[in-house]
Amino acid sequence: MNIWKEVLETNEITVNNNFFQLGGNSVLAIRIISYIEKEFSLKLSFDLFFTGPSIFEIAETIKNYKTEIRQTDFTKAENILMQSDKINLICLPFAGGNVNSYKGLQKQLTDKFNMVNIELPGRGIRRKEALLNNIEAIVEDVYSQLKKYLDQPYAIYGHSMGTLIAYELCKKIQTQNLPLPIHLFVSGKSGPSAHLNYTKLHDLPKNQFWIEVKDLGGVPQEILNEPELMDYFEPVLRADLKAVEEYQYKNGSQFNFPITTIIGDQENITDENAILWQKETTSPLYFHKFPGNHFFIFNNFPQLAEIIMTGLQ
Repeated sequence: MNIWKEVLETNEITVNNNFFQLGGNSVLAIRIISYIEKEFSLKLSFDLFFTGPSIFEIAETIKNYKTEIRQTDFTKAENILMQSDKINLICLPFAGGNVNSYKGLQKQLTDKFNMVNIELPGRGIRRKEALLNNIEAIVEDVYSQLKKYLDQPYAIYGHSMGTLIAYELCKKIQTQNLPLPIHLFVSGKSGPSAHLNYTKLHDLPKNQFWIEVKDLGGVPQEILNEPELMDYFEPVLRADLKAVEEYQYKNGSQFNFPITTIIGDQENITDENAILWQKETTSPLYFHKFPGNHFFIFNNFPQLAEIIMTGLQ
């Protein structure tokens, strides 16, 4: 609290105040993070200000940071992943996402589940690593983080780009003859075999790029209000969008676990393309449709959690 009061130069602060509504900006966010890193010996990114910009939410993020999956710290990851009485829910990010993107989902899960959020290179505490701009390379990175821990019961969830990572990760795990997930949950994406003509957003000129990204939704208004923040996130978004837009589907062996697919009724996905996920498994496919655009999940985390928990009973 004192850090916020000092940086924002006001005493009128409560733990639930929104940083940006108090007059915060990218420069002040960096100052606060510098104080927090020094105080708690952590490496943070100001990404966290957009998934939970209040003192309370940032404190919760810091508390959970040391139990998140990190490529650089597998010993702490074991504390989560090796609890045999729980199911690990491995969550893979959408384009531009990070380990905090599914905090709203995490709050809805019971203690039967360990939510394992994956951080990709070029963001968060891995922001100094080179960005990856193809699905194959991203899958290799994720696989290297998880392969030691796949002998415990687990499921996988991904939204949008995360569905492609999840699908190709399952194929990788299958070829390595390692235990497969008990269920795959995907949202915001057609079946990978769908023939789609993507608008190539990743190489658009800057102004047009941000117009298209804004139309997709999912980007906090605080980022769109500040050119410095847009400059920070633009390379991440371009790399992720390139990975999605240049993805090439290759037919492979079917899985033997169930898949649940969920779409929004206002996004550009037909029911026919959504149920193409059935092509990828010999087990049942479960299909749900929620109200909303491509990022319908943000308004439906309780319902999404219920679908996941029911599917894993």
